[in-house]
Amino acid sequence: MNPFSKVWGSITPKIEKKLEELEKEQERRYIYDQQRDDQLKRLREKADNFLETKQYQRAFQTQGQILELLISYKGEEALAQANVLIETANQQDDPQLKLEAQLSKAEVLISLGIFLETEKILKNIAPHTLIKREYIVKYYTLKNRLSFDVAEYNEYEEYYWKYYEQGMIYGDSVLKYADEDSFTYLFTKASNFARRGKLDSAIAIYDRIIHEDKVTLHELAMTHASKSWLLEDNEARILELQQSAIYDIRSCTYEAISDQALAVLFFDRKELELADHFMQMALRNARQYGARQRISQINSFLPIIEAQIENLHQKKEMIWFSLIVILSIFISSLFLQTVRLNKRNRQIQSSQKLMKKQNLELETNNQQIKENQKLLNKKNEQLEEINVQLQNANSLREMYVKRFFEISAQFFEQLDYFHYTVGSLLVQKKYTKIDDLIKAFKPKKQRDLFYQNFDELFLDLYPTFIKDLEKITNDKGGFGSTKEKKLTPELRVFALMRLGISDTDRVANILGLTKNTIYAYRNRIKAKIPSDVKDFEEQLMNISSI
Repeated sequence: MNPFSKVWGSITPKIEKKLEELEKEQERRYIYDQQRDDQLKRLREKADNFLETKQYQRAFQTQGQILELLISYKGEEALAQANVLIETANQQDDPQLKLEAQLSKAEVLISLGIFLETEKILKNIAPHTLIKREYIVKYYTLKNRLSFDVAEYNEYEEYYWKYYEQGMIYGDSVLKYADEDSFTYLFTKASNFARRGKLDSAIAIYDRIIHEDKVTLHELAMTHASKSWLLEDNEARILELQQSAIYDIRSCTYEAISDQALAVLFFDRKELELADHFMQMALRNARQYGARQRISQINSFLPIIEAQIENLHQKKEMIWFSLIVILSIFISSLFLQTVRLNKRNRQIQSSQKLMKKQNLELETNNQQIKENQKLLNKKNEQLEEINVQLQNANSLREMYVKRFFEISAQFFEQLDYFHYTVGSLLVQKKYTKIDDLIKAFKPKKQRDLFYQNFDELFLDLYPTFIKDLEKITNDKGGFGSTKEKKLTPELRVFALMRLGISDTDRVANILGLTKNTIYAYRNRIKAKIPSDVKDFEEQLMNISSI
């Protein structure tokens, strides 16, 4: 089970399952990256051999393959490779190769968020000088992307719409020159539909791309991410972005926004730990790639998430403190009630002595029979009233024990959650926070203290419990001594049964044991019961309290 599901109940099964898949892919990321690095190493050696033998055309093609692998993987290395590609192109008398190299560099720059330099390169390229159709498509694709990226980062509405309209025009140019079955054509067409409000048409094209056989993992990641923004259902959007993040990992893509988008959606759902987890991941990816614009965006949002998490932790600490105060008050009230009951018991004993004395006086003084009889009746009525009160007090006392145990169990559930939070902070490498939390609270010590209090309280209420259980099972001395006022784990199971708590799941949760352990304890005790005892549970419930 994914650890987050223990903390946030609003995570649906579908999201949880996809989180588990994404977590496994994150653990395998270094494998994918190593494979990509090995592939790059082989291509670089191949390109160097071509350069040494002055096969510049083949070297240029191989260097282009290297750039293709780097462009969404390592931004700064991709930029350096683009400059190498330009240098190789300049060694050949082919203007088209030089234009291709410039377009490749523009693609890297726009991925790094360096928009001004991208604009300079594209401005120096005249579309009519591009002979190959693929160059024309790439040129207008970059112009289309640049316009929308600049619009997105622009804070002024007037300029936003200026760049937005330019992007739409360049998108139409892409559709004019691109092959209608190509990914570029379909993706651009879907994006244009989406920006014009034709969401159903856009989603239909995105679905078509997803089911195409020749689509790359990186293209699938882009498609799932773009589709997510068109969906109304929050869960569906998260599932699409999770799938996009999975494809980003498999395609060694660090120039992506799926993790950042997931963080925002989880933040909106008040899933603060998940929001922080994905925003931290987005920041690591952006730093590795070198995307300065995205780093700036993420750094502006991270403090908001962390402030919300800190606020949540403070509220939880207040809840724990309130719970401890309530438990202290409850225990104090229980102690006072016990003192009162002991006082009443002494009153009863005193009344009984007085009754005996009066009976003796009745035997020796027949003349005072009537007066003594009236006094005796009165004392009997008082005794009956006290007995009724004592019975009610016993019932109330048993109810307090049950309530005390249930509240304590809830408290330990909070402790379990506390320990899980520590595990989550470990993943995030927030070691100082873990140290503070561990110093502030020690669950094992609390659980041991809880067992000690329960054992003493239960044996005070049922002082003959162990002896009576030995009589039922015919196992004298097999359950330890009652002087220590301590129950074994087996005896605690049957102590809970005496209090009316017999459900296995509930008992296991209260004692912090597995269901199999509970079954084993029960079977071990029941194995000691003589064959002629048929009503063990009834006899157990008949064990009386004080």
